[in-house]
Amino acid sequence: MNRATSPLPRPEGGHKPKDRTISANRRQIRRLGLSFVPGLVWFGLLVWGYRILARHSDWAEAYSRYVRPWLIRPLVWLNGLLPFSLTEVLLLPLALLLLIILLRLVFSWLAPAGWRVLRALRSLRVLYILFLIAVSLYLLFHGYNFLRQPLSESLDLPVQAQSSQTLYETCVLLKQHAAALREQLPEDQDGVFTLTASETQAQLFKRANLGYEAAAQELSLLDGPTVMAKGVWLSHWWSYTGTTGMFMPLLAEANVNTDIQPDEELFTILHEIAHVQGIAREDEANFVAFSTGIYHPDPDFQYAAYLAALIHGSNSLYQYDKDLWQQLWEQIPASLQRDIQARNAYWDQFEGPVQTQTQKTNDSFLKANQQESGNHSYGQMIDLVISYYQKQGVIDLG
Repeated sequence: MNRATSPLPRPEGGHKPKDRTISANRRQIRRLGLSFVPGLVWFGLLVWGYRILARHSDWAEAYSRYVRPWLIRPLVWLNGLLPFSLTEVLLLPLALLLLIILLRLVFSWLAPAGWRVLRALRSLRVLYILFLIAVSLYLLFHGYNFLRQPLSESLDLPVQAQSSQTLYETCVLLKQHAAALREQLPEDQDGVFTLTASETQAQLFKRANLGYEAAAQELSLLDGPTVMAKGVWLSHWWSYTGTTGMFMPLLAEANVNTDIQPDEELFTILHEIAHVQGIAREDEANFVAFSTGIYHPDPDFQYAAYLAALIHGSNSLYQYDKDLWQQLWEQIPASLQRDIQARNAYWDQFEGPVQTQTQKTNDSFLKANQQESGNHSYGQMIDLVISYYQKQGVIDLG
């Protein structure tokens, strides 16, 4: 027969399994809490660095020229190997990841009382790490560049108030250059400038760097690694936001809307490469695009640069002197007018609330980064263009 057994008495002072679970959870919570500390220290260093560089633009300039290029070079090299936009590919998975983490954070409060804080902290830690990575890459690759010396100082191109007549003379000069180049370029069936059909987008993006290589011979500031811009597959739908291109600082990637008019696409490529090279302010990135465009050995990039500057200059002239603007417009050749009208017609089809809200968001972002003119800062590149021509002795000081 089997030996009978009886339960052993529990020793006095013993703990229930539930008590041991709670104690273990508390230890894990303390460890998780302490794991946030290094990140807080790092975030504090980033903010402290921003404040220091904001007071010393020469230090920010040194960082942008001599430190940042080495930090960003591996990502630029990686992007050069990939034939697609890494930003576009990762956007949806990242959005889903964030959604999953947020849902886990919400549902963590439905867990048993002893597990709620622990599960919530685990979700918060993932969000915290992603936040630190994003802030770090943004500041190191882009944010600090807003604090560097103005390009007008670096290139000795003093910007000052100009008369409408000086602006008009600059636009006339830009028109003359653009008109001469336009005669060499192909047209589509509507008489609008078009790109060579045999050239692929990858070849076009690679060819854009020839302008930077040529400009760097005169402007050492632009001497940097070869950047391969990326076309966005959903470019047509992207146009509903009114966006021609975007620099993704977290990936050091220049993204370009390839659905837009050819002249605007060429200029956008040069503009976004400027951001990768460390030029953060939009008016300065536009001026760098203009400079690298006119230095470019190929007439299509040259034309895109002169036409973009002409459009920005013409828009400024319209605000200050409509009579001179009308006089200028009457001088613009029919071929240039067709290209400008084609550009306007393209964007007219995308007007709507999405574009309006996107532009408001971009305006707020620029103002938050010390570009007080917001979206209007893009057009301020004409001030640098005027100063450039005055330095060349082409236009009299006005």
